[in-house]
Amino acid sequence: MFDGPGNSKLISVSQLDKDFRTLFKFTNFNSVQSQCFKEIFDSDINMVISAPTGAGKTVSGAVVLRVVISHFFLKVSKITKSYS
Repeated sequence: MFDGPGNSKLISVSQLDKDFRTLFKFTNFNSVQSQCFKEIFDSDINMVISAPTGAGKTVSGAVVLRVVISHFFLKVSKITKSYS
């Protein structure tokens, strides 16, 4: 749950893999993004992010897509290897 601006430690973009990190022109995620980061990266829960315009919901969504895509390719890779 979001505690409000300024109430969280900002997460560095360097937590992402190198290829994905270069898409962002900033070094740290903002408060909203940082508070969602652990749930986005370390869980499979459904999530609704409700925040004002400009709060960073789109960047959080991009990170979610990166996680989903990487999980998909990991599963495909495992399936492909099992048939090799």
